[in-house]
Amino acid sequence: MRIDRVVDGAYAATVEVAGPQGARSVDARPSDALNLAAIVTAPVFVSPQVIEDGERRKEGDSGEAWLLRHALTAPAMKIMKDKAQ
Repeated sequence: MRIDRVVDGAYAATVEVAGPQGARSVDARPSDALNLAAIVTAPVFVSPQVIEDGERRKEGDSGEAWLLRHALTAPAMKIMKDKAQ
């Protein structure tokens, strides 16, 4: 599975699938390709063009976007009941 190009500002992927007629390359949305790769434990490759585009997008992020992106890496919150209640 490859996330290999940017088309009209959106990422696009190519999935290699094997079937009765042999192996074929199929265009896919990256989200679908990543789900498929997770299910079959296939490797995921990303082209340099896509990585560079992602880096450029991060440079132009607003403060809110930066916080949201880093919130994904924060440890999980724990909700605890107050014992005094």
